[in-house]
Amino acid sequence: MTILVTGGNGFIGSAVEKKRVLQGGKMRVPVRRSSQVDLFLTLDIVNGDILDQESLSPALSGCDTVFHCAAWSE
Repeated sequence: MTILVTGGNGFIGSAVEKKRVLQGGKMRVPVRRSSQVDLFLTLDIVNGDILDQESLSPALSGCDTVFHCAAWSE
């Protein structure tokens, strides 16, 4: 099972990832090109932004579940 977690580099998203990885889930995280990704050592990182619908299509490919933990903020 492949799980996509939006907002994976945030507080809630990272907690979801840790829990699912410990349970054996395969995680995929869409991140903007400007985001820090060195914390995601065991995850499948893809370029994506929740504000850019086209960028999420490749991220969603092959995923069985989505945990939407992202929020837009200024």
